[in-house]
Amino acid sequence: AALDAPDYVLSELEAGPEARLRAHVDGLVVGGPAVVEQLLLPVLHDPDKVHGSVVAAALACSAGGREGIAAVLRAIDEGEAEREDHWGAMALALGRSEDPQLQSMLLDSLATAPAHGVAARLTALTALGVPLGPGLLAHLHSPDLCVLRAAASQAGLYLDQALLQVLGPLAQAEDPELRRRTLDAALCHQVPGAWEAIRYWALSPDPTPADPSIPPALLTEITASPTRRHAMTRVALLGNADAHDQLLALLEHEPLRADVLWAAGFCGRVAAVDAAVSLLADEHLGPLAGEVVCAIAGLAPDAEGYWLPRPLDDDPDEALPSFEADDLEADLDTEPEDALPLPNPEAIRAWWAANRANFDPGLRHLQGRVFDHQALLAAMHDGP
Repeated sequence: AALDAPDYVLSELEAGPEARLRAHVDGLVVGGPAVVEQLLLPVLHDPDKVHGSVVAAALACSAGGREGIAAVLRAIDEGEAEREDHWGAMALALGRSEDPQLQSMLLDSLATAPAHGVAARLTALTALGVPLGPGLLAHLHSPDLCVLRAAASQAGLYLDQALLQVLGPLAQAEDPELRRRTLDAALCHQVPGAWEAIRYWALSPDPTPADPSIPPALLTEITASPTRRHAMTRVALLGNADAHDQLLALLEHEPLRADVLWAAGFCGRVAAVDAAVSLLADEHLGPLAGEVVCAIAGLAPDAEGYWLPRPLDDDPDEALPSFEADDLEADLDTEPEDALPLPNPEAIRAWWAANRANFDPGLRHLQGRVFDHQALLAAMHDGP
């Protein structure tokens, strides 16, 4: 969550949440076998434990050498296949392990693992940067969706002619997450047609006149959706000025505006800042528009006078409910955008009017600098 948050820079993340997590995990490791048996294993085998607790427990177990890694793999294999949130958390932890025995243990147990266990192992291997090689082909033909998704991500590390022939049909699958991972893998290898497909998902303004050969399930994803936002972000990152102009033109379509603004911050264009400035006063889109100004033009997200305190909401429908009316099963998770600062539209418009001439419309910019590898490194270290 901290990696997605708009209010951390890398050094703050390292000194804060990451340092606390490492200290927590180290404390669990020091506890030895008693802690493993009494505390960690029960967490690994309880699908209702929160994501962070499962990741921490699996990290601590996997730091205990071969026996600890085996315990995590058993917990994955014995867990409920439909609880991907649970075994996925353990796979995430394995993908962060530094144990030299882990790679061979993952590979050696692939053949005997249940389907969701295979998916977890493939996920961990991908996170570790370990390609499965030609053996991946069998998993790309799996009847299990979780395996197909994990195998599609693995394909980003290795691709041969046999695998290439499989990626085409998977890129047309009805599952949006499988399509997303497949197209990302194809982009990594510059597969012909991959870029055109990404542009299609990102830039098609209306699903109605689309190719009738496309399954109806795909047409629904051409409207606002996580798939579309992901495709827009890829176009913003990898596209040229023409592609960026087409992306920004989609701001005319109200249901797509949030997704376009999210992606626009990655394109680096003066035109994107111009478009964002016009939406600063929008109650819902204003924070995203403000982030575009920060990401491209370099306005600091904590600069005094340019941001407003969030007002206290007196609406009884938005206030805390009474105990009797409170839904204890409600999902209280928030999105990263919810933490964005609230812009002061007039102040930011004036700032942009005074600074716009410093930016070349023909170039891309990142946090106020012309985009190059030095600007990218600086943004990675010093940007949220």
